Amino acid sequence: METTKTKIYNLIILDKSGSMNSIKEQALSGYNETLGTIRSAQLKHLDTQEHFVSLAVFCSCGTQMIYDMTPIKDADNLTSDKYQPCCCTPLFDAVGTSVQNLRKAIEEDKTAAVLVTIITDGLENSSKEWNGTAVKKLIEECKGLGWNFAYIGADHNVEEIAEKLLELYTAREGNIGHAFSKDTEMQKEFEEQFVYDMTDDQDNAVREIKKDMESSKPMDRLLCGDVGYGKTEVAIRAAFKSVMDQKQVVYLVPTTVLAQQQYDNF
Repeated sequence: METTKTKIYNLIILDKSGSMNSIKEQALSGYNETLGTIRSAQLKHLDTQEHFVSLAVFCSCGTQMIYDMTPIKDADNLTSDKYQPCCCTPLFDAVGTSVQNLRKAIEEDKTAAVLVTIITDGLENSSKEWNGTAVKKLIEECKGLGWNFAYIGADHNVEEIAEKLLELYTAREGNIGHAFSKDTEMQKEFEEQFVYDMTDDQDNAVREIKKDMESSKPMDRLLCGDVGYGKTEVAIRAAFKSVMDQKQVVYLVPTTVLAQQQYDNF
């Protein structure tokens, strides 16, 4: 008589934002140790359990599903050449989308067990589709289905950090900030004076920043780019928009040379 095996789905959500670079080895170790634990459980319960792995690696460039309900025997350890931290931390988007997709994929299997492991060091700062309230509600619903959630972080009691994170950003969403005015004619005239046409990336950055500024929701945004790629022109446009609404601008640079350069050009 053939025994039906219990399917156990292991969803690992791994932060790949820039702040993880300083703890890159710890992050890789955390993931690989988690994978090792799953392998051991599979070997121990070979006749009764069937383990699957989903690995979602995320930063503001997007969420990449390296494994998607892959049998544990086919899941390899993650190496440093395949894990290069960069950009910002859309933690809510990564958790919300990954958890929701897995729930939809296995909703017909009422006997399945699920363990979600979230590996992150930092705070949410760039989600666009999910917010703290929605993610917290989703997690509570999944816990009601018997799902288990574990948080792995560096130098933190991550269970507390995760809860405080959701509380912090849920509270922030209730704050009302200053909604800047739409671009004025003076703003348009000012921008037309720039010598070079904007690149597609610059244009997108300016559009997104202005959209945030014109919203009453407090803005969290980090603009990243290599030297010479036009970050200053983006910043000047945002600063001018702020001044047009009679607001002040704080502009910080790391060196005296850059401070003088910006003073001469800004």
